[in-house]
Amino acid sequence: MEKLNAGELEIVHKIGDLPAPLRSALDDTPMADAGEPFSVGCVVRAVDPLPFARLIFAAVGDQVAYVHYEQGGFAHLYFLACYLLRGEDGKALKTARLIFRAGVNQACSDIEAINRAISAGEISAGEN
Repeated sequence: MEKLNAGELEIVHKIGDLPAPLRSALDDTPMADAGEPFSVGCVVRAVDPLPFARLIFAAVGDQVAYVHYEQGGFAHLYFLACYLLRGEDGKALKTARLIFRAGVNQACSDIEAINRAISAGEISAGEN
């Protein structure tokens, strides 16, 4: 896996600030904004249920976006997903296309931490 180029990416911490094609791709995974409450365990609250995922940060470029998030449930897990934002013709996609999703050993606070995890082999092989 290649390291992320921080110079080409804008950091985003709120789902509402993500590009529309990326928000559309994430519709199937309700996600809290970074720092907001989410359901870490597998117990669902009857009143005002919380999402089972929370954005840590997204790194958005012109062509691709990386979404680093945590997911609750039976186990508390961390992921890095990469989405394609533009088609081969260079036009913006209506819904971003998942390129890969990989497990991450721990939450990473920024792109540099993601790059250290990549170098250390702490990000498992991606899947799509």
